[in-house]
Amino acid sequence: MKAAIYSRGIETGQLSDLQIFFDELNELKIEPIIFLHLFEQLKETIQLPSATTTFSLSEQLKDDIECIISLGGDG
Repeated sequence: MKAAIYSRGIETGQLSDLQIFFDELNELKIEPIIFLHLFEQLKETIQLPSATTTFSLSEQLKDDIECIISLGGDG
């Protein structure tokens, strides 16, 4: 299963929760497709699967994405 992960930004205090979130996705064999800006924020601090891919426009998401998860804020 593939899930697109979107967020406008993450605060430093949320990093441990995000690690747990991505660990759970991995445990459930859900492949994250991460919004590029978010990926750039996380790649040095969060352990992500080596095959993690990114997107920068919604048009880049393929039909095999089964859900979109928006993190944080008032969406």
